[in-house]
Amino acid sequence: MKENDRIPWGAVIVAAAGYFVDLFDTFQLPALRVQSLHDLGVPDAQSLAIYAGIMNWQLFGMALGALFLWGPFADRSGRRRVLLASILVYAVANALTAAVHSVGQYEVIRFLAGVGLGGELGAGITLVSENMGTNRRGVGTMVVGFCGMLGVVAAATLAKSSLHWRTDYIIGGVLGLGVLALRIGVGESRLFTKNLIAQRALPPLGAMAYAGQKRLINRHRHCKLGPFLVNLSISRNCGRVTRTLFGRRMTTLWIPSLFFNLGRAWRRSNYYRILRFVFSLRVAQNSSVEAVGGRLESLNRNRQVTRSIVDNLRDRPLIRYLLCVLVGAPTFFVTGLLVPGAPEFGRAFGMKELPSPATALIWTYTMIAVGDILCGVLSQLLTSRKKALLVFHGITALGICAFLFAPPSTPSGFYARCVVAGLGIGFWANMVTNAAEQFGTNVRATIAITVPNFVRFLLFPISFAFLNMKPSLGIVPAAAVVGLTCSALAIVSILVLKDCFSKNLDYNEYLVKPGTRATNEPRWRKAEDLFSHEVA
Repeated sequence: MKENDRIPWGAVIVAAAGYFVDLFDTFQLPALRVQSLHDLGVPDAQSLAIYAGIMNWQLFGMALGALFLWGPFADRSGRRRVLLASILVYAVANALTAAVHSVGQYEVIRFLAGVGLGGELGAGITLVSENMGTNRRGVGTMVVGFCGMLGVVAAATLAKSSLHWRTDYIIGGVLGLGVLALRIGVGESRLFTKNLIAQRALPPLGAMAYAGQKRLINRHRHCKLGPFLVNLSISRNCGRVTRTLFGRRMTTLWIPSLFFNLGRAWRRSNYYRILRFVFSLRVAQNSSVEAVGGRLESLNRNRQVTRSIVDNLRDRPLIRYLLCVLVGAPTFFVTGLLVPGAPEFGRAFGMKELPSPATALIWTYTMIAVGDILCGVLSQLLTSRKKALLVFHGITALGICAFLFAPPSTPSGFYARCVVAGLGIGFWANMVTNAAEQFGTNVRATIAITVPNFVRFLLFPISFAFLNMKPSLGIVPAAAVVGLTCSALAIVSILVLKDCFSKNLDYNEYLVKPGTRATNEPRWRKAEDLFSHEVA
């Protein structure tokens, strides 16, 4: 067996254990909502509204931490460091939740927990994907997704026990610290290490081309400001080298030039470059000739025009990123609207005995765990991410239609529909893997970390549209419009995206300057350094 075809079970196990604790901690808030808010003195009539506010703070922390902290940090300093730092943050925050005594404290602590939770899944999926060969990636991510969904089932089961809700939160924090200890010995991503070694091998002195000009960047002008590694071009009048901090020479700037140089440092930092790339509408090009060249030559003229338009969309990072996010749109329509709203939908269906949200949650996420395994196996058998995603989105759409167009009359019927919809949402791990495969190594962790968190963030527009249509259409028709729209957007996004099942992930991406024709061969002198400088 080739080295790249071996499954790095150490990385798979620590990523799976971390995702288990991630979803366990995430869903402790809804599972313990009634007990915790009642203990804090919140009236039952205001419990749902207060819970929604706390949950919004947690989701906001996830999105903020993923976009501005863990994603760029993972592409700058490594996937392993993010796995260690993120679990430390949310494990401590989860344990501290047991000490809250007011709603304000609850919101602050869950916001901090959300910041930590935002970096877990994407960093784990990236680490596993980059350490495995093209034909084995789906196996590792399948195991990670399966174990993570069991964390939701464990949180809901523990909430039904006789333990106090504060004890439950402490258990979540202890589990996180246990996984942190397990992760200390895990190695770094193979592809990230390769890129890092290549970048460090570049000569620190000499003329380097940037934006069509040559500037002399000396070793003493390399300056570390917090998490940013920046190259400062400082004139003689702006500053001088005075001291060493954290093993690197620092440049003391005169006050008149301080803000100017800090702004230039931010624009040249890897954080700025990563975020600018992800949210750019300019054309992106791979450093891999094999991934770029010769894909349209054998097509006839009509087919070539169609493919070139689609390729033009897919080559723009922002559009590609939005398509990756929209693939998960039906997920939180089901898990964030239909399942938590079980009593309200039960009344709308005319059910005499209303279904329990906790029981519906257990059934849904148990089947999501089963679906993760089945979707991963189907993807391996078909050697295609897109085909497996389309099949399971079809199952999800079938479950949504069964909810809304063939409404259940008993709680058992409601739970049966949760089983079908949950099985379809088993595409979750495959979705994150597909998003990671769509981008180069230099931005892959940012994509894999932020995409699932922005999918969770879609709950805001989904719930906003549903609540605004409900007074005029009714609860069931409004849910039908929103749910089928989510499914349609997801299916169209899958069809537009490339199928990257067999794609070699050992490549970087860079932006082509406006007015410059993209070629197969990059003009920058080293493939490993394509991300740090634009092509002139």
